Amino acid sequence: MAVSSIQSVSFPFRRGPTGFPEPAKGTRAVVENVFSLLLIGEGELPMGYGIGTRIHAFVNETSGPLLGARVAQDLRSVIRLKEPRMTVLSVGTRDVITRDGNGIEVGVEYQIGDEEGALSVPIGGGSGS
Repeated sequence: MAVSSIQSVSFPFRRGPTGFPEPAKGTRAVVENVFSLLLIGEGELPMGYGIGTRIHAFVNETSGPLLGARVAQDLRSVIRLKEPRMTVLSVGTRDVITRDGNGIEVGVEYQIGDEEGALSVPIGGGSGS
């Protein structure tokens, strides 16, 4: 499938020029699919077996190289299974302070077709994540 023919719904949902929800096309559609996958915690969606990640639970466990390795492994696994159109080139984490407590920001360098790019996903801390 050519990257230019991929179509999806924009995430976060928003009104587009011709209605709601705005469509996403090409590389942007794949990136937004991955972004939404990474914001969903494992088991959050009823009947959504295999959708979501465990990285939310990792935030409160540890930091440093071990956290980075665990996040990278889980992220690569979810993307390989649920959005194989994206090839993960590298994954990095950095600690951040959010209004809810400590969190991390996950940086992903990727390739989709012949296009390369980067994605940053904030994973909040606190009791709500």
